[in-house]
Amino acid sequence: MVYFGADWCPPCNMMKEEVFTDLKVIAASSKLIWVYVDVDEDSFLANRYGISGVPTLVFITPQEEELFRRVGFRDVPEILEDISNAVEQYDKGEITQEEENSTSGYSSSLFIITIISAVMVYGVKRRYY
Repeated sequence: MVYFGADWCPPCNMMKEEVFTDLKVIAASSKLIWVYVDVDEDSFLANRYGISGVPTLVFITPQEEELFRRVGFRDVPEILEDISNAVEQYDKGEITQEEENSTSGYSSSLFIITIISAVMVYGVKRRYY
């Protein structure tokens, strides 16, 4: 999951402090890689994903396929539902042996979400949760 936010954004800060630290969210997200992108510092990624407001959560596959996105504050029950939906959508998808091998040996039931390779190429600052 790629979480687009900003330090000046009150709903973003509430999510970081209240939602992402919730034990149920932490447990449910054990199958995810969370990446925080500050839209002011990382405008390349914000533009690439068409981010027009924060907070925005973009759920993507290891192959950079967007499953869905959510814009605006999400509380604990909503985030838990989002995580469940993302895992379910990913697990329903067809995964070839080549794609499975490209995820470093993880099984298709393990939902891995990663940031695009441009992050490394362009040296974009990022924070992982």
